[in-house]
Amino acid sequence: MQKKIGELLQERRQAMGASLADVEGATLIRSAYLEAIEKGDYGAIPGEIYLKLYVKSYASFLGMDPQQAASMLEKEMAEAQSEEPKQPVLPPSETSMDKRMLHRIRMEQKRRQAARRRTLTTALAIFLLAAVVLVAYIAFGGLLGKDEAIPGETAPAQGAQTAPETQEAPAVTAETEVQEAPALPKSQHTLRISFSDNCWIRAYADGKKAFEGILKAGDSLDLSGDKGIWVRIGNAGATSLNYNGEDLGVPGVARKAMDIAFPAGYGPF
Repeated sequence: MQKKIGELLQERRQAMGASLADVEGATLIRSAYLEAIEKGDYGAIPGEIYLKLYVKSYASFLGMDPQQAASMLEKEMAEAQSEEPKQPVLPPSETSMDKRMLHRIRMEQKRRQAARRRTLTTALAIFLLAAVVLVAYIAFGGLLGKDEAIPGETAPAQGAQTAPETQEAPAVTAETEVQEAPALPKSQHTLRISFSDNCWIRAYADGKKAFEGILKAGDSLDLSGDKGIWVRIGNAGATSLNYNGEDLGVPGVARKAMDIAFPAGYGPF
């Protein structure tokens, strides 16, 4: 049987008549490590790298080939590892794991899953709300606010507008304008509203609703009354007014709602 590198080093040292203290003084390797190498107790050396360095230094001190000593050490360690029985690696189970730790892990996983679901639900709700607001803004010409409320009446609900062709006073075309123009001066108050963009509008004449709906660019609306005219405009910047033949221009800014009364202060309610 081939001798181990530790046995060869020990025999060479004893043949030279050197003690472990002599080797320690020359190589600066602790005597305890030198003794462990000679006995083959490699686990006492702090790491495989240091073990190889110590063996090579020890062999060099004794006049042996350090590379050959290192090769013998590597071969010896490889044979020792191959002879060790391999233990099967079994997955952990509840019987081998602390049940309380396993419970904590599962509870933490459930908490994280619930947090992710809440985050996704909140994000979806925000997205849907933003989509509804955007659709409503586009559908009703940006009617997002108003200047003042009408006493005794709530603001019109979105979606309650009727198509212009079914409303009480449809938009006046160029042809009907010529036909109805002679009748306008008979009333004390006459108002023509011209539209340059889509606009929701509600109008009252002499306390009665004369029109409510959405008019488009190029449309116009004529109103007349003996007591007064009251109009709520959803997109003031898209209209221009002509009252009793006097051009009043654009009454407000785009996408801004406002109320207009002729004469001033008149209210239908």
